Amino acid sequence: MNDPTMSKPIQLKVAGGEKGLELIALLARRLGLTRNEAKRRIDSRQVFINHQRVWMARHQVQIGDLVEIHGMMTPEVEKPCEILWQDDHFIIINKPAGWLANGTGSIEEKLGRELQRTVHAVHRLDRETSGCMLLAWSRDDMQRMIPVFQRREVKKLYEGLVIGNLPESLEVINRPVDGEDAMTLVKVMKRKGPAARLEFTLITGRTHQIRRHLTALGLHLAGEKQYGATTLDNPMLRTLKRHMLHAVLLGFPHPYTQTFVQARAAIPEDFKQAAKALGL
Repeated sequence: MNDPTMSKPIQLKVAGGEKGLELIALLARRLGLTRNEAKRRIDSRQVFINHQRVWMARHQVQIGDLVEIHGMMTPEVEKPCEILWQDDHFIIINKPAGWLANGTGSIEEKLGRELQRTVHAVHRLDRETSGCMLLAWSRDDMQRMIPVFQRREVKKLYEGLVIGNLPESLEVINRPVDGEDAMTLVKVMKRKGPAARLEFTLITGRTHQIRRHLTALGLHLAGEKQYGATTLDNPMLRTLKRHMLHAVLLGFPHPYTQTFVQARAAIPEDFKQAAKALGL
């Protein structure tokens, strides 16, 4: 089976005449790329040198360095968004990984094109995070939901594949993020060696809260590029094109009908394959 999650990298061994060459120049020369194309590869944080993630274009390579270039994540453009629930005010979709929540080139624009009407993201999921996302049909509807989030009445449940020495008794992470209170409830679904499959319940919704809370404990998501470990000796972990975090469930009291709306998003295939490879 062709599995894009575990795709083989391009591997380069730095030769004698390339000592001290900048990484951007090495990629451009060896792969026949323009400097802009090489820079884009490096900026994707999918380039490793001796198993360490490197994102500095001017990093100087040394003789014998093993350079690995893994595939970049590209969002599925043709496949339509999966609608989990909708009414006259809101819509919940299963956001595929690789899309920004809003702005230019976002899931807002993609869904708007597919449905031929304007939609507004009520909250954000990171580009690489998949799963339940709430959007509103109008700005008035979007504004109506803001107090619901502020009152912490929205139920947000995530699953993540986590690497590191997980504390045995971990049930809650209560650490400030950017000077504001932040709380994440944690449930261990399965462990195997240095990996675990965790369920997260967000009590607050700070920027990158789960990822930053994990980092504070010396942990990181499988596929994490921004926080946590940069040296990955497990070759499978270096192949992951995105961090393994999925918004499984979203629920909220409807501001117009006062009923409680809840939707679930199925675990995507790349997450399943990564979990299987980790024994989770």
